[in-house]
Amino acid sequence: LIPFWGAIGAAIATCFSIIYFAISNAYFSYKTYNLRFDCMSIAKIFVISIFCIILGIISNCCYIYFALIIKSVILLMYPVLIIQAKLISRAEISKLKSFVINFLHFQIMVHLH
Repeated sequence: LIPFWGAIGAAIATCFSIIYFAISNAYFSYKTYNLRFDCMSIAKIFVISIFCIILGIISNCCYIYFALIIKSVILLMYPVLIIQAKLISRAEISKLKSFVINFLHFQIMVHLH
């Protein structure tokens, strides 16, 4: 792919290798550690991700500042969509909030001293 399509071919080849790695990692994790995967949650994340990627690609045809605004909104919209799809529990959200607050508090304290 790389000699024929250049950088786009490299990106496509990288995408396929990452997908192959993820699938093989999931398979061997399942076999070795008997892990169970929620295929519906994985499918929801995949659909949300593809939706955001398509919106990002569509925004490339606009003016650069407009595209930047659209991509920023997409970046902020992704976690909201994940939460709305109920892929993250309330307990996980509260743990994440406390982690962010503690991290920010630590960073402020480090910079003040």
